[in-house]
Parts: sequence; C-alpha cells; structure tokens
Amino acid sequence: MSTPAQSAVPDLNAIITLAQQAQAIQFYFCTAFTLVIYDYLLTLNQEIRTMWKQEKSLVFFLFILNRYYTIFALTVVTVGFFSPLLTPSVSMCARYAQFIPFGVSIPLLLIPGLLMTLRIWALYERNKIVLIYLLGLLVSQVALCFWIYSSPGHQALTFPDVDIEPFHLCIEIGPPQLGLLTSLYQWTETLFDVSVFTLTMLRTIKWSRADRQGTLLQRIVRDGALYFAVIFTTNLVWVLMIMFAPPGLKYINGMPTLALVSIMMNRITMDLRSTAYGPTTVLTTQDLEFSPRNSVPDTSVTSLTRNWRKPWREDSTQLTSVLEDTETSES
Repeated sequence: MSTPAQSAVPDLNAIITLAQQAQAIQFYFCTAFTLVIYDYLLTLNQEIRTMWKQEKSLVFFLFILNRYYTIFALTVVTVGFFSPLLTPSVSMCARYAQFIPFGVSIPLLLIPGLLMTLRIWALYERNKIVLIYLLGLLVSQVALCFWIYSSPGHQALTFPDVDIEPFHLCIEIGPPQLGLLTSLYQWTETLFDVSVFTLTMLRTIKWSRADRQGTLLQRIVRDGALYFAVIFTTNLVWVLMIMFAPPGLKYINGMPTLALVSIMMNRITMDLRSTAYGPTTVLTTQDLEFSPRNSVPDTSVTSLTRNWRKPWREDSTQLTSVLEDTETSES
C-alpha cells in the first residue's frame, strides 16, 4: 500500500515536467520577439529609404501593416505569456485565448500572404489564374482557422494551481475533439509556400532562358529560395509539433513561425526595392580621383551618380512594367 508521500511523487514530477515545458515556450517566444525587434532596428534606415521616401502603393500599406502590427500583436502576446493577471486560473485568460487566433494568428498569416500574392501576380504580368489560385489558398487558410477556433472546446492550456513563474502563461489550444484536424490550416499554409516557390522558380527559369538575367532577377531567385527554405521549415516543424509533441509543447512553434514569416516578408520586400533603386552608397568628393585639368572627361558628382545608378535602373526595366509598378513604385 502506497503512502501519501509516495502517491504525491508522480504529481510532483508531472508539475516539474509541465513547468519545464511552459518555460521552454516562454524562452522560445522571447527569442523570436527579440529577433523581430532586432531586425526592425537593423532595417529601419532601409525602410525609410525604400518605403517612406518613395511613392506610396498598396504594397507600401500592406508592408507597414505587416511590420508594425506584428510588433503590436507580439507585445500583446508577451503580456499573456508572462503576466500573472492572465494565468489560466483567471477567467480573463479564457477571453484572452480567443484573441490569439483571431487577433494574432490570422492577421500575421494573411497580411504576408497578400504581399507575396501581389509579388507573384506581378511576376506573372497580372495573370488572373495565378491571382485566383493564390487568393483561394489564402481564403482556405482563413476559413479553416475560423472553423477550428470557432469549434466548441477551444480553450486555454490549463496548468496546476501553483504560483511559479512558468505557470504565468496563457496560451490557447485547439478543440481536443478535432485531434490532428487542428493542423489543417498549417498544411494549407505549407501548400501556399510550395506554390509560391514553384511559381517563382518557373518564372525565373523562363527569364533566364530568354537571357533576361540581371541583379533584380538574381535577387528574386535568391529571396524566393530563402523565403521558402525558412518558412517551409518552420511551418513543417509547427505541424509536426501539433501532431506528435506533448500537450504542453504542441503550440510552441506557433508564435516564432508567425514572427519569422513577418521578418522574411519585410526583408524580401525591402530588398527588392533596394535592388531596383540602387545601393545606399552616397558619393562624396573623397570618392573622386583627380587628374590634371582638361585631361579627363566629365567626372562631376551628378554624372558619376547617374552612371552609378544606371545599371540598377536597367535591371529594373528588364522585368515587366507590372512588377515595377506593383513592387517598386518608381516615382
């Protein structure tokens, strides 16, 4: 016959395990949020030069919404991940948990998806079939997310009533009765990423065969491959964690994935514009080589700057005018 002390050991072990899992979620999220802020500070100058100082377009407004709403949404998530006011034992946590899918997950998947759809649509010269296909995948993602998180049983992950820091965590979980169906919209997101990568590669292969190679084309290929590699990997890990991880770790990769999607979309949008507008280097008199008077052609700063930027403009016009209008919004 077991004593009370012996019967309490499994419960204590379970509490320790759950606390370790909760702490892993908190630390992993902190890493992702720190990366978002660091990337923002690192690219603020690029944002000002390529976005704010250029002609405004739909891409500009989607970019700003993606960049700054991500910071706002993850700040709200930080409160839920660390504040004792929103622990699962408090009724407010249940209401907060409903905000996560509709106020964080859906917007942070939909906005970058729209930006990428515009990018591919421009590459295909406003092909309606491409647009309808990609928008259909985005609508499917949103519809699945609404269905999953509107189903009965959606709730916050519960923790033991123990006042320790790791349990100051309010995180939502999908309805248990749906089982593996809760990963459906992540699979749809993965299909969207594969489609984007395939369409990008098909278009760039066509251009390369037509000898339409240049800096801008190389940037599109590089960014497309990098975006796919990062986002596909993180989405796949998210799906596998939902399917096979312990309950306390099933959704650990959710917020980091959303953070990386936002970062990558912001990066490739600004990088494409940087390539089209030319390098950030500003020429000064220190960059000029002087020779005896009347022995050299015109080397004025205006002439040098014009010649410096010319190849970048030519690379831009090598692509379709639709891409230039949609992505670079030349003034």
